[in-house]
Amino acid sequence: MKEYIKRNRIRFIIYFIISIVIVLYLLLINKYFNENSYKTKMIKLIDAFSIPGILFIMVGLLIILINYNSLSGVLYILKKVSRSLIPFTRKSEERYNEYLKNKKKINGSSVLITIGFIYIVLSIILIKKL
Repeated sequence: MKEYIKRNRIRFIIYFIISIVIVLYLLLINKYFNENSYKTKMIKLIDAFSIPGILFIMVGLLIILINYNSLSGVLYILKKVSRSLIPFTRKSEERYNEYLKNKKKINGSSVLITIGFIYIVLSIILIKKL
C-alpha cells in the first residue's frame, strides 16, 4: 500500500510539472507578459489554465476507456496494420482473444483527472473574478 501511494505521489508531481510547463508555454505564446489590460490578462490566464485542464481530463477518460476494453478492437487492428506496414518488424500470429489476455492495464487515470479538475476549478474561480 505504501508503494502504491508513493508511486501515485510521483505521478502526481510529474503530471503537475508537465501541466505547469504547458501553462507557461500557453502564456508565452499568447504574449501574456506584454499585456497591460487587466481584462485581457485575465482572459489569457483563464485560457492557459482551462486548456491543460480539459486536455488532462480527456486523456484520463481515454485511459479509462482503454482499460475497460472499449477501444481494444481498434487498437488490435492498428497494431496488426502497423506491423504489416513497417519493414523488419516481427509479424505476430496473435489472435484477438490472446491480445485481450496479454494486454496490460494503464495506471494513472485518476491522477490525470484530478489535476484536470484542479485546473478547471482554478479557471472557473478566475472567471468569477473577471
